[in-house]
Amino acid sequence: MRYLDTIKQKFEELETETVGASFGGPSIEGRAPNFDFSPVVTWAIENIDELDIESKSTITAIRDNMSEAEFKYIVSSIFRFAFCIELTNLKITSTKMKTRWVTGSITKTRLGTFENYVGTFAPNQDQRSSSFEECAGILFKCFELLSSSAMHLAVAKKLQSQKCRGTPYESVFTYIDPSLSPVHTVQNIRLTELTDIEWLILARPLIRPEIKLNLEGKDSKLISKIATKCYKTDRSQTGEMQTNRAKRWECLSVDFQHASIEECWSVERKLLNELAHFQGFPDDKKSALIERGLFGTQDVTLCPITLKPMIFNEILGGGAHGESNFQVGHMVPLKAGGRHSGENIKWISQDGNRIQGSLSISATQEMLRGIFNRMMDVGILS
Repeated sequence: MRYLDTIKQKFEELETETVGASFGGPSIEGRAPNFDFSPVVTWAIENIDELDIESKSTITAIRDNMSEAEFKYIVSSIFRFAFCIELTNLKITSTKMKTRWVTGSITKTRLGTFENYVGTFAPNQDQRSSSFEECAGILFKCFELLSSSAMHLAVAKKLQSQKCRGTPYESVFTYIDPSLSPVHTVQNIRLTELTDIEWLILARPLIRPEIKLNLEGKDSKLISKIATKCYKTDRSQTGEMQTNRAKRWECLSVDFQHASIEECWSVERKLLNELAHFQGFPDDKKSALIERGLFGTQDVTLCPITLKPMIFNEILGGGAHGESNFQVGHMVPLKAGGRHSGENIKWISQDGNRIQGSLSISATQEMLRGIFNRMMDVGILS
């Protein structure tokens, strides 16, 4: 089909022009350009008539129920999901988007060791890579799935608005089994659960304006910090699994930092919910959230270690030397087997974070209990 051949050609030309040495290709003089596939999307939309009747009918039925901007966003998000991946580069200094089928070199670590080697990203060589033909099949599968669910289509349309979106190209597709190898196959694609993303679409526009500026009227950077914590891996440039701000659902499934998009949504929901219950969060916005049914009356958010109330103005004020007064932590650390999910995430005060270290919340509490008991035994506490 000429339509797909042209899309493949355009993506491969884009990879040649932009990826460069990030994955073992020839160096590009100066800073490598962004992997901007919007011209590919524009061409694909303008040439829908070249598709077979069934595919064209499915896609045009979706297009007829939304604005041009909404349709372009949905097509872009599907193209991003079907054809592209954002991998950590060879130097583990940042990430770079590329296609899922063009061969590249990436840093890998031999399982059970800390020994790095330059491995291959290619179909049959990496769990996340797929042939162009498989990616094209996923493209049409996504349109088919979206056309079958009015609720998912409604969510996808709302994600076109930046104020409702949590991460670039946010979409409503995920994997049935993220541990499969290869994982990126037509048979392994499904629609996401909607409970958390529907909540977030309503809550983000209400909560974000309250945390955009710090107490000095400058950008607090809190919105981007929350997004980074929710959706991207921590910087891990040593150890068995090395990554640097990659999308969590695009990590290898054996990576302890891996999480599905649904788990990431649950993390953001938990953090925004708790943030709205910091002491001093604006009452009018809290009332608006309650009126929309986003949560009921609940207690002030406490640090799970010190049990002190979390103060809203303190998170906006920032700490000394640019450090935050609060951290986000996992109750059971990921390296200890905890999941990156809403039920395992909490805001933690700076003092609480120092006390917890690499322990779980329960282990920290047990440690403190032992300290207090011994202090009582020797008469320091009564």
